[in-house]
Amino acid sequence: MKKNSAKGDRPPQPPLHPQQTKHRGKSIGGAIAKRGAELTDFAEKHSPTITSAIRTILGF
Repeated sequence: MKKNSAKGDRPPQPPLHPQQTKHRGKSIGGAIAKRGAELTDFAEKHSPTITSAIRTILGF
């Protein structure tokens, strides 16, 4: 008869976060720049005050 152990019959579980970070470091800067540009464009259309605040915060 088999013993019911905590680890015995179950296969090892895969990690919660699969290895998908190979190219992430290269593209993260581009993604931030793209989002910053989109946000700046949105702000320019809606309010010069928001634009100046964003540029002050981001250092443009």
